[in-house]
Amino acid sequence: VLLDLDDTLLATARRHVRILAEFAASRPAAAVAAVRPEAVSYQIADTAKAAGLTDPGLLAELKDFWFARFFKNEYLTEDDEVPGAAEFCRRLAAAGGGPAYFTGRDEAMREGTVKNLARHGFPMPGTNGEGPALLVLKQPDLGTAMTLLWLPFPLLFWRGLSLRRLLLIEMAAVGVPTAA
Repeated sequence: VLLDLDDTLLATARRHVRILAEFAASRPAAAVAAVRPEAVSYQIADTAKAAGLTDPGLLAELKDFWFARFFKNEYLTEDDEVPGAAEFCRRLAAAGGGPAYFTGRDEAMREGTVKNLARHGFPMPGTNGEGPALLVLKQPDLGTAMTLLWLPFPLLFWRGLSLRRLLLIEMAAVGVPTAA
């Protein structure tokens, strides 16, 4: 089962709040220091504006400050489990299914991602496709759209289906004789 991580299985609001508090600690932006996780919007600038930060220069600075931190392993530790998500994934794995964690996170975020999944009790991805779960990170040389096209290959190999076997299945489905 293909599952997204950010704000589907793991809630990122506390990560945003930590960044806002750090930003406000050294700037005239006290309004954002008091933001609570439930007040976080998808766009950090929208969150800051709703909290009362309206200075265009500070908003631009906040975006850069946020971007430099949000995708770092040390900040990923702030993410909470979306209630029930780990239990759902454990039940899925126990029933013979496999959670495939698909994310826009890249390889530089693997360490923090895996630690956080373990901390919350999610079925863990193994190395080389072993383990009850699979972690599919964004492929930096492909981009998100191409990663979606690339995605079936690790899923197939993870579940023991070789590319040769897949081709034989496809050939048989369209009536092409095979010597398999």
